[in-house]
Amino acid sequence: MNLFSIKGKLIALGILFILLVFFLNLGKSSNINSLDRKTNITPTHASAENESVTYHGILPCDSCDGYDTTITLIKTKSGDNGTYKLSEKKLGLDNVAITYDGIWTTSYGLDDEHPDAKIIVLDPDNEDILTGYYVVDDAHIEELDYNGYRYDDPEKYQLTLQK
Repeated sequence: MNLFSIKGKLIALGILFILLVFFLNLGKSSNINSLDRKTNITPTHASAENESVTYHGILPCDSCDGYDTTITLIKTKSGDNGTYKLSEKKLGLDNVAITYDGIWTTSYGLDDEHPDAKIIVLDPDNEDILTGYYVVDDAHIEELDYNGYRYDDPEKYQLTLQK
């Protein structure tokens, strides 16, 4: 039995395995390494094939004067998904902005009255929390509750497109 040839074959197999893993992961490389809402994805700009839109408004808050909320959606070429950056500041309290980054996608259908409604869903694979926005019109989105329903006074939950 030739010990060198067995040892050489093991080393060669190890190198091949490392190369295989490297090349398989090369195509999957992305800044999105987690679907958790608190990932650290910070898009610096939209590329020529990506477009960004920003919405802003003051949303109701039970323990403060309102949530100063800004969300920027960076769309992929298809326009039905992408990354987002959300900033929320509790007015009248600490006034410190908390930011969240992650991915978003589009779904359709809100309720019986709005079966074709377009919904922007943040971090769709996060089962712990549902954050969605109903696209009211070309200039407004409306935050939905954690069950995906509209609030009783929906106008208070609208964010306006920034131009």
